[in-house]
Amino acid sequence: MELKTIGIIGAGKMGQDIFYFLTDYDFKIKWMCNEKSFMLQKEKFNKKIGQKQKRGMIDENEANYKRENIKIINDYNELKDCDFIIETITEDLDKKKDLFKLLDTIVNEKCIIVSNSSGINPVYLMSSKKRGCKIVGLHFFYPVKLINFFELNKTVETDDLTVKTIIEFAEKIDKKVLVLDDKNHYLLNKVFLDFQSEAFILKKELNLSFSQIDHVIRKYIFPIGVFEFFDHVGIDVMFNAVKNYISEFENKEYYKIMTDELELMINSGNLGIKTNKGFYDYPYESKKEEPAVSEKSEILIKERLISVFLKSFDKYQKSSKIKPEILNEFIKVYMHSNIGPLEMINKNINYSL
Repeated sequence: MELKTIGIIGAGKMGQDIFYFLTDYDFKIKWMCNEKSFMLQKEKFNKKIGQKQKRGMIDENEANYKRENIKIINDYNELKDCDFIIETITEDLDKKKDLFKLLDTIVNEKCIIVSNSSGINPVYLMSSKKRGCKIVGLHFFYPVKLINFFELNKTVETDDLTVKTIIEFAEKIDKKVLVLDDKNHYLLNKVFLDFQSEAFILKKELNLSFSQIDHVIRKYIFPIGVFEFFDHVGIDVMFNAVKNYISEFENKEYYKIMTDELELMINSGNLGIKTNKGFYDYPYESKKEEPAVSEKSEILIKERLISVFLKSFDKYQKSSKIKPEILNEFIKVYMHSNIGPLEMINKNINYSL
């Protein structure tokens, strides 16, 4: 099945990022925006096309082609001829379910509808049995242009043609696909879940600041700290994803310190960069200087976090049956790091799986 016309729903950070990424390819695109953002996004898109033409990045023919074939709309009925729809609205299950029910009455039965959720099981979005084989989770990572893969979260109903079509779509947009069954949805985020929870535990246990823990992480493990990462993604987004992930876990208590802290921040309206305050204050030129962490504490933080991370890597690699080398490479790209779990094992022989 060839995808000719792609619909995108939602004008938040991910909706915008996916839209502008896909406009660099030869698809017909219809971007559904709400009344509040409709005119703003139309003006922004037309301005970008004009700037690209002025700078010689595209010629007049290409500019006209894009203006003709890329439409910003505010009527769902205009999505009726789409072959493929990417939903990126807020992480609210009820709102997503209502949207998928509406789409089921508009688009044809061959149209594939995907949710860019970071935590909701796509099986809950099936509005009818006949549509189930065409509904999957398609988890893009931000920024879309820099992360060269996405997760395809299948359900038990997803048919082979849908998977094949999405893999071919990925090839057209120069991305790799991590195909995951219903027991391994959102695998990459889950690999990091215990690592993140342990950072919260260590912060409380050692009576350190968020930036002190992040400093040790950046020094020994990854280029970005746990709390920086949460601020960039959004505290509310992370909280909802974590809740969904652990809903089926037996050891929910292990994540309580993390979820309690996230819920407290949400109730205070501190959602990260988008509200100028999260675990850090924004904007800032450099992080506030913190008292140095003792060598003993640094070693403890490093060893516990790496140990927890490697156990998670081993657990989810075996569960998903993805080759260790492949999962290792996805993790490195995801974290913008030259070091993944396999390199950690080779470098630190004490952290064997």
